[in-house]
Amino acid sequence: MKDLDGDVEKKYKMTCDGYLKLWQLSKPQLSGYDAIFVDEAQDCTPAIVDIVQSQKCGKILVGDPHQQIYTFRGAVNTLYLLPHSHVFYLTQSFRFGPEIAYVGSTILDLCKGIRGKTLLGGTQKGEMRLGMRENSRIIVG
Repeated sequence: MKDLDGDVEKKYKMTCDGYLKLWQLSKPQLSGYDAIFVDEAQDCTPAIVDIVQSQKCGKILVGDPHQQIYTFRGAVNTLYLLPHSHVFYLTQSFRFGPEIAYVGSTILDLCKGIRGKTLLGGTQKGEMRLGMRENSRIIVG
C-alpha cells in the first residue's frame, strides 16, 4: 500500500486502517500526557490496542462489553483482553427510565448471567408493551 511506483492514482487506495497500521508500526510515543482515555474500548482494533498499551502514561478504558459491534472489522474487546487494576460498573442511566432499565437488567441476568448489577433508570417517562405478533415474537417498546 505504501509503494506507489510513481502512480499518483494509487495514493488514494490506502484505507484509514492502512494509515493507522503504518503509524502503529512506527512505534509512536505520545509524550506530555498523564493519561489516555479510550471510549468504546470494546471495539478497538489490535493496532489501536498496541498503540495505547505501548504508551508510558495511565490508561482509562471505558465501554460496554455487551455492545461490541465491530468484530467484523477485526475489533477485539479490550475490556476483557487487557489487564486492569479497577473495574467500575454503570449503575444508573439518564438516557431511559426505570422500565427500560428493568428490562435491560433482566435480559443481562437471564441471557448473559450478569447478576447483582442492577441498572437504575432516570426520571424519563417510559412504558412497556408486551404483545405477540403474527410471527410470535415478543415486542417490548
